[in-house]
Amino acid sequence: MKPTSFTCLAFLVNRVIDARPDRDLSFNETFDAASEGRLITLLAERYGHMANFTWVTQRDTVNVEQMEAELCDAAAGFEGRVGKATSPVSGLCLVVDIILEAIQRQCAYAQIKNEKPSISRVLRSFQRLSGIKFFTALRLMLWRRQRSRFVTLSGHICNDATV
Repeated sequence: MKPTSFTCLAFLVNRVIDARPDRDLSFNETFDAASEGRLITLLAERYGHMANFTWVTQRDTVNVEQMEAELCDAAAGFEGRVGKATSPVSGLCLVVDIILEAIQRQCAYAQIKNEKPSISRVLRSFQRLSGIKFFTALRLMLWRRQRSRFVTLSGHICNDATV
């Protein structure tokens, strides 16, 4: 799935926000629809008269299902962490936030997928995600391995086991 699908959806929601709808989505409606995999459908039903959602909804079903699944994952990170609605379009702004989170997750996944893995990068990622800091001994071992070869004063390369 390309981020352009989510970008198009964000533009459509932005168009609805600019039109200043009479009725906004509540946070509960937004999270319920996202967790049930029907956020795009809800937007199209509620605001289809303000913006043409057919470009997103009339695509192949697999694409829409993938988008809904990714929006569900992105919304899960926000649920329970948002305060009260403060403007007439707070629910729609939350939808834009969820879409932007889905785009960021896609871009981060693409970046990780294209990078060449290294043990230190994997360890740093695991430490960052898990919060566990037990890599001191492992880092020391890697540092010793890197420093295991050195040049003697006479210019010969020696292994530290031979010294």
